[in-house]
Amino acid sequence: YCPFIQILEGDVGLTGFVYLRDGVYMLALYECERGGLQFREVHELKTSDAYLSGVIARLDMVYMDVPRSSVRFRILSFPFDERDKLDGVIPFQLQEMITENVEDIVYDFTVVGKDDGNYRVAVCFADRDTVRGMRDDLARFGIDPAVITSVEAHWSLPGNTLEGGGASGTPTDTDFHGRVR
Repeated sequence: YCPFIQILEGDVGLTGFVYLRDGVYMLALYECERGGLQFREVHELKTSDAYLSGVIARLDMVYMDVPRSSVRFRILSFPFDERDKLDGVIPFQLQEMITENVEDIVYDFTVVGKDDGNYRVAVCFADRDTVRGMRDDLARFGIDPAVITSVEAHWSLPGNTLEGGGASGTPTDTDFHGRVR
């Protein structure tokens, strides 16, 4: 069973999902068929693999998974759920909770519920250099991920189960992509 299938939506053609397994980058391939994405094959990423280079060139969408061991999260409470307001206050909240400088991390957040008039917001964050290093590693293979996420971190959030869904929606709700550059 692969919970990743649930995060893929729409008619995206050939989709790649890059993840680390025992320190080696793996590329799982999915293709749009019969209204959904179907698993096709998985490969170890190697720069000397001509077949794989051809496949990478045909990818319509690539997801990069940050291992759970590199991602931390906190549940914060706010009286509002507007994304722009949350984006303005979360860095200050995080700076009070973590030892490193907030400038040295990438983060994203999603509202996971509401209690007593306050919104519960899951904030996932990772070391900026770690995420940038992973992107640099993938660039050597000609891969520039459209989405950077953490499937394992998603399943760690309150209310999420392998049966699907949960309070925070999909793993792409934890999307570090726009914050890494």
